[in-house]
Amino acid sequence: MNDIEPIKRYAVPGTLRFRRIRISVLLIGLTVFAQLYIFQPILSALRDYYNIAHTSASLAVSTGTVGIAIGLFFYVFYADTLARKRLIAISMLVAAVLTLLTPLATNFNILLLINILRGLALSGTTAVTLAYLAEEINPRDVGVAISLYISGNTIGGMGGRVLATLLTGWYGWQTMALSIGAACLLMGLLFTQLFPRSHNFRPSNVAPRIRAQRMKIFLSTPYFLMLYFVGFTILGVFVSLYNYMPFLLEGDPYNYPHYVVALIFLMYTVGIFGALIFGKLTTRYPSQLLLEISLLLYIVGMGILFIPSLSCLLCGLALTTFSSFAVHTVASHMVSMKAGIGKSSATCLYWLFYYTGSTVVGYVSGFAYFHYGWNALLLFDLTLLVLVLIGARLFLTKRFIPTENFYLPS
Repeated sequence: MNDIEPIKRYAVPGTLRFRRIRISVLLIGLTVFAQLYIFQPILSALRDYYNIAHTSASLAVSTGTVGIAIGLFFYVFYADTLARKRLIAISMLVAAVLTLLTPLATNFNILLLINILRGLALSGTTAVTLAYLAEEINPRDVGVAISLYISGNTIGGMGGRVLATLLTGWYGWQTMALSIGAACLLMGLLFTQLFPRSHNFRPSNVAPRIRAQRMKIFLSTPYFLMLYFVGFTILGVFVSLYNYMPFLLEGDPYNYPHYVVALIFLMYTVGIFGALIFGKLTTRYPSQLLLEISLLLYIVGMGILFIPSLSCLLCGLALTTFSSFAVHTVASHMVSMKAGIGKSSATCLYWLFYYTGSTVVGYVSGFAYFHYGWNALLLFDLTLLVLVLIGARLFLTKRFIPTENFYLPS
């Protein structure tokens, strides 16, 4: 029994429905990254406020991704039993309310608990957005639509981090959290008015046993497993750079004030171009080629970061940011387009690995930085990227590409 309707009513460019989808996915992307990494640029402020260790402060970032990972594991089994729009709307609104509650955290453990709960809420948006786009957008335009969603992530991540740094420096982190939470709540309310309901999806009760079988197949298929490792690595490396570069720039020999360090998060604008350019290129060139090119650019950018001058640090950060979002756009497109009737399960697993990488790599690279220095962090991250490139060359070739609806139980 196939759980995809045979007649498709796709949203196409130029229609009101397509424009509403574009605006809505931008809103989703804005709220997810603005809140998920709200504490990333102010780890030193949290360290001082709660009187905790350097590496413990990074838990303010990683616990949010732990929450998302837990939620995504749940949605692997149950995403298709819930209406897409309702799930995303509730997730956005609950996450915003939790952000508004963070100033009430009287100790660091309470803050971490709120972060986990907010991650759980945000996982609802992450679980089904890519599946929705693959279902509702004409296949030839899906790459562009995904790039818009990732651009929303980029803008949200950039704006949230810049505002977080500036507002924390001027008014304290509690005022910052209230401001970002209020903005995300407004965007969630706007989303509920704009987002079109699904035309090509109806909630269905696929047995958990079938979901588990599909998940097992995805995790044992080299093509998908490799793409999951790609997602795990690219966000982990990206988060590690932006987690610890503020520590580098605030310390010797740079000693920049917080309002100057905040400007590095404007580099996210470069990521927008990476997502949009490579999203459009997916309609013209093989995805594997684009993935390998963007990974190579990522590696080159990491190499530049070894040069200890400010101009080289900024150039390297620009190239790694561009490449990270380019890789993410191509990899997520490859997953969503090849998963067949298991789109929700496949994309949930991709996001699960993606955010787990943020937690694991972000934490381990922090250990490397605080014990062995900036170059040790870069060497660790660079090794992961080289392994991913080799793996992509080996396991994303034509003989490993699955056919549509490949042997998935229904």
